[in-house]
Amino acid sequence: MALMLAVTTVLLDLPVGWAGATAGIVFSAVTHGFRDRRWPVKAWMVLTGSGEFAKNPQGRCSVDRPSMSSACGSPP
Repeated sequence: MALMLAVTTVLLDLPVGWAGATAGIVFSAVTHGFRDRRWPVKAWMVLTGSGEFAKNPQGRCSVDRPSMSSACGSPP
């Protein structure tokens, strides 16, 4: 992650300091760690009326993958 940040910063000539880069990497690690726990996905499914589908681990995986892609701004 740090390597890609460094390459992007250099290629796009972006003014990113050490504090900003560190904050960005920490934020990314924390949010990815939270999303990868699966319980937020299950809770969201139950909250939105998909409780039966959420009981199936394959159902949670099929929801988790596209939600991660859309959270990152890329198509599923």
